[in-house]
Amino acid sequence: MTSSAVQARDTPGRTAAPEVVGLLVIDADHGRARYDCHRPNCLQRREGPVYGAAIPDWSKTVKAEHLARYHQGEQP
Repeated sequence: MTSSAVQARDTPGRTAAPEVVGLLVIDADHGRARYDCHRPNCLQRREGPVYGAAIPDWSKTVKAEHLARYHQGEQP
């Protein structure tokens, strides 16, 4: 690690990196996609998989639909 990277990491008041709470995984080689939720106490950790032509439309709405079903009150 360079000294500038160490200095930036140890700088007081530096904001923390955003926490990953959801991950959209698209496997273009095999034509499939899924959504993984990493929020605490989630009852449905995985949405999907979906295949082929359904991927584009599904990927636009899966996060909002998941939040509405399992995490009422959270915004996409």
